[in-house]
Amino acid sequence: MMYVTYFANKKNSPTSFTQMAWARSSKIGCGIGDCGTSTVVVCRYREKGNIIDQSVWQVGNPCSACIYGCSSASPYLCANSP
Repeated sequence: MMYVTYFANKKNSPTSFTQMAWARSSKIGCGIGDCGTSTVVVCRYREKGNIIDQSVWQVGNPCSACIYGCSSASPYLCANSP
């Protein structure tokens, strides 16, 4: 599991974004907790990303690896069903 700490007065790490954008990530689950003076957000991803020396994206035409082709609502993303 990857932990990223963010403080409003510090620079944020780009690893949260790259994990969300990781080509093989298809599922996400998040939880949020109020801890008095701070808020904690935790997210888990499947498939794991942020792998050293691997690209965030897969090279190819949009939807070329999609089982059901492109989504009609989002034409550059995979459809979830036929």
